[in-house]
Order: sequence, then C-alpha cells, then structure tokens
Amino acid sequence: MEYEHGVTTYGDAPNHKVTATGGKAFADGRGHLIVSGEHFSQKGIQTIDRDWNDSGYFLANNPAYSAARCTDAASLNTPCVNEFLIASGIGTGQFTPGGLVSTGPLRGTYFGSVDPATGKASVNQLNFGATSGQWMVGGDTDITTAGHRSSATLQPEEKRSSVFGRLSYEVSPLVELYGQFSYSNYRGQSYYQQTPTTGVTIQRDNAYLPDATRAAMAANNLSSIQIGTSNIFLPPQGSDNERQVFRYVAGADGAFSTGTIDWKWGGYYQLGKTKTNERLTNAWNVSRMAAATDAVVAVAGNSGGYAPAQSCAGSMSMRMRATTTRPARRSTGSAPTAPRPRRSPMSSTMAASRCANRR
Repeated sequence: MEYEHGVTTYGDAPNHKVTATGGKAFADGRGHLIVSGEHFSQKGIQTIDRDWNDSGYFLANNPAYSAARCTDAASLNTPCVNEFLIASGIGTGQFTPGGLVSTGPLRGTYFGSVDPATGKASVNQLNFGATSGQWMVGGDTDITTAGHRSSATLQPEEKRSSVFGRLSYEVSPLVELYGQFSYSNYRGQSYYQQTPTTGVTIQRDNAYLPDATRAAMAANNLSSIQIGTSNIFLPPQGSDNERQVFRYVAGADGAFSTGTIDWKWGGYYQLGKTKTNERLTNAWNVSRMAAATDAVVAVAGNSGGYAPAQSCAGSMSMRMRATTTRPARRSTGSAPTAPRPRRSPMSSTMAASRCANRR
C-alpha cells in the first residue's frame, strides 16, 4: 500500500493518492486472486492567482507588422518586423468589465463603477495602445483585462478511482479458467476564461445608460452604440464531466503436447462499457441576455402593462416586455387565447422593486 501527497509552492491545490495491491493463492496453489485499487483527488485552482499572470504576457499580432514591407523588394528600403509579438503589457482593446465603446465617434468611452442609488455607471475614457485585431499593446491594458485574465482555471478539480481484480483456477494441467474485472471513474471540473461579448447594441433610451453618454450620443446623432464587455459580473462558463469505464473478461487457456510438438491455446470474451456525463456549467441563454441588456424605462399606460399607474411609471423593464401587448385574460367558457409571455425573473424583480420604492 502506498500514499502520496503533493502541494504547490504557493500552498494551494493539494492532491492525495492512495494505491493498494493484494493477492492470495488457494486450493494448494491451483487458484489465484489478485486485487488492486487506486484513488486520486486534487483540489482545483479555479482562478489564475499568480503574479506572473498579471504581466499580460501574450502571443499577439504585431500592430507594427506590414506584409508589404516584408517583400524582397521593399525590405531594402523599409524595416520588416515580425508578424507576431511575444511580450508583456499585451491585452485587449475590444472590451472592459463594464463595457467599452470601441468604434465610432465615442470610441474609448468605457463604463466603470456603478452607483447603487441610480444603477448607472461612471463614464471614463480609455487610453488606447497600438491595436491589431482584438489585441492592444500598451495603453490601459490593466483596465481592459481586469478580472478577465485571471478567470480561467489554472488546475482542474479532479477525482479519479480505479479497481482491478483477477481470479484464476487451474482445472487440470491442461486447462486454466480465469475472469477479470476493471472499473475506473473520473470526475473533473474546470472553468474557461471569462467569455467576453462584443458588438452589444445599446440604444440611446437604455434605462441604465449614463446621462453624459446619452447626451454625447445625441450630440453625435447616434441612436445606438456598440460595446464590448468581459461579462465579469456573470459566472464563467465551464465543464463538469464524469466518465465511467467498465471492462469484463472471461477466458481459458492451457497447453498440451502431441508427440514432439508442444501446443498452447487460449480464448477469451471481453465486454467494455463507457458511461459519460458531460455538463456545461453556467451556460448563458444569449437571447435572454440580449433582451435583459435592452432595458428601458416604462411609461404609464405602456402596452406591456408594466407601469399601469402614474405612481408606478419609471419602472425598468426589458423593451420587448414593455412594448408587447399582453393577451386578454381567458374567462370561463371563452375560446382559448394566445399563451401569455413569460416574464423574465430579472425584469419582474426589477420592475416590482422600482414600483415598491415609489409607493
């Protein structure tokens, strides 16, 4: 029997491993039993909480690269630089935790901390570095990658076990029967890097849009803006997988001689089964996310019925709910009407709390 234990130099992610093997002969050595087993467990590190990860060390497209400058003819007069850059201080120029406007007249506007009283964020201006595609070299990379670069799993949470057994018996010097069984189980959980969303449309009448941004949109004749966000306030998506493998073997073998020739023979039957359960955790409903993002201030008497009284006007709801007429209630004996749309828990809670505060 053996036991092993390990831990990182940071004092986290401990693991334990136990193995045991045993055997026994019986029936005067004609029968043999062998059994072995192993169990391993490892505590996961579900964030990359390491200093070396904070430097923004990436492989990225080099913003200074030009294919035209790297031709044989051009290289005599213009410098040719590497197409890819490996360095620290690299991040993204397409999103921030609270949202970044990366195109158009308001490019560089990003939303910071949220005022709990109003639900609206502070408005800031991003200092862009050199950009190429999604990558940005220099600039405010600490802002764009805040919370995002450390959101992936460094080491998965794991548990695995296995057992093996073999029983054999010599029926005669010519025949030996045997059977084997093995089983293994694995379960692992990990999370991907926080999934960003780019190209999110924010309308000018969005309920959570800061007044300064709304005014800037009006001044630039913009009815909407496109933002990118790292979705830092949502749990990262991941996987939680379990796999079981079963193996059964039954067989016989033996040996005999005919004159001067020695013969050996054997045969077996094998059955294997695998059971797999793969679960995606924290998966998002993209259409519901888009609907919840497109929040508006409901006015009194709106067709969705979310501000039925003037005292309740100003409640916040999804646009699709505040502008969609609710079907008439079904009375006893009447013909069935169209099914009533389901209200989002987010919008229902938000609207109810806003109305309660105004009473």
